[in-house]
Amino acid sequence: MYKGFILNRTKSLLICCLIFSSCELISLGCGAAFDSYALSFRIKSGMIKEKLFSNINYFKNCAETLDLHFEPSESAIQPLIIGSSNEALSLSNKLFERGYFVSAIRPPTVPPNTARLRFTLSANHSFSQIESLLQKVKDVMA
Repeated sequence: MYKGFILNRTKSLLICCLIFSSCELISLGCGAAFDSYALSFRIKSGMIKEKLFSNINYFKNCAETLDLHFEPSESAIQPLIIGSSNEALSLSNKLFERGYFVSAIRPPTVPPNTARLRFTLSANHSFSQIESLLQKVKDVMA
């Protein structure tokens, strides 16, 4: 609650303190609170980035273990080339029926005969969710 207030009000308070020099203590207090919030945000965002990269690596390792051949990608988007547009749509629908939203990307977005499934990872995914998803992909492709 206070973080939102500080973020939304600090700018106007600091401007007020620049105009009226008697606000010096308020500006110091708000500045310190804002700095504290900014530091915790930077720490949290660093942790989120680390978790995302950890998930990407885990995804790639699990896919390799299951003999799923994804295109090389270091980003959160992991493409699996299927080839046929109809097959990509069919696999996407089967995964959706099992509770996974995986987009089928088809021409003209990609070249002909390179339709693919697009997997998008986030830091919020758990390792067990990643394992479950990849096992379902393996199952529907069988």
